Amino acid sequence: MKTLSIPFAHTYRSYARKSPTGEDVIRRTRLLKSMVSNLKERSFAIKIFVSPCSLASSPLVSRDLQGNSQVIVDELSVDGNT
Repeated sequence: MKTLSIPFAHTYRSYARKSPTGEDVIRRTRLLKSMVSNLKERSFAIKIFVSPCSLASSPLVSRDLQGNSQVIVDELSVDGNT
């Protein structure tokens, strides 16, 4: 695998969001891990924030207030939630 050198004049920030659906926490975490991995490998994101369970139309203030959201964020080893 070839490693690309990226100049660090800019910090690339990215965001992953998972809509509320019927899957369990384990599957939701696995899907978010896949999204985070793609952001790191394909987009060269340095800072990644996730929203484990929110609608795109919901205000940022009200996102991720559910009890298990912080547990998922901690398990993903990302820079935070929204």
